[in-house]
Amino acid sequence: MKSNRTSANSVLASVITVIAFVIPSAHAALIRTANDSAFFNQQAYAGTILANDLIGQGTTTLLNAVQANYAPYADSEPANTILNDGSNGADTNPSTNIGSAFDSDGIFTVTYNLNLTIATLGYDLTRIRSYAAHFDNRTGQNYSVLVDYVNDGLGNFVSLGSFIGTNAGGVHQASRVTLENDVSPGLTAFTSGVAAIQFITAPATPAATVWREFDVEGVATVPEPSTILFGMIGTAGIFSRRNRNTRNA
Repeated sequence: MKSNRTSANSVLASVITVIAFVIPSAHAALIRTANDSAFFNQQAYAGTILANDLIGQGTTTLLNAVQANYAPYADSEPANTILNDGSNGADTNPSTNIGSAFDSDGIFTVTYNLNLTIATLGYDLTRIRSYAAHFDNRTGQNYSVLVDYVNDGLGNFVSLGSFIGTNAGGVHQASRVTLENDVSPGLTAFTSGVAAIQFITAPATPAATVWREFDVEGVATVPEPSTILFGMIGTAGIFSRRNRNTRNA
């Protein structure tokens, strides 16, 4: 009977340890904290675009990016636009899009899979910024943000909400939408343990959007102090049971 109790306690301690390291931290709400627009300047926000954010091309934190339903507006547009090259593109005219820009009047999906080899617990996300710029009322933004969590099984995307940015209007214009934590914007993560992030655009009004860039800021997820302590207690319990079994053998 004693042996059975000891075995059961060991299993319980093991379960406690596992739970301690897989329970995700609470998810705060993601909200639009700013909607900036500029008249007569397509490059108004070019200086704030990041090349070294979590999803930037060539960064160690990005595994790969996949897009779907991309339809070029003009022959000069790239064949595979994924909006993470760290550039705002160039000034454009009504018939030409240059650089990372593409014109969207339908639904476009881009998925950024993050590198879990260097961050096995996933990533904490602290800020998202989206950029649009063009001629002729093409900077309205309308999109949804979805994330895939490490602990939920890869491929199970969860929506964090849909967001709309007002059109700048006029000729030569730019817009920037900032999404952050609803409690402490820009200072703490709005979600943790993220394996991938996905953007799904929707038609904006009064005209199609010329997207330029998506930036996602954050850091690798680490266990919280209380979680680490909980795990240590469970681990200590395992070794205690093992030592007791050895002595009673």
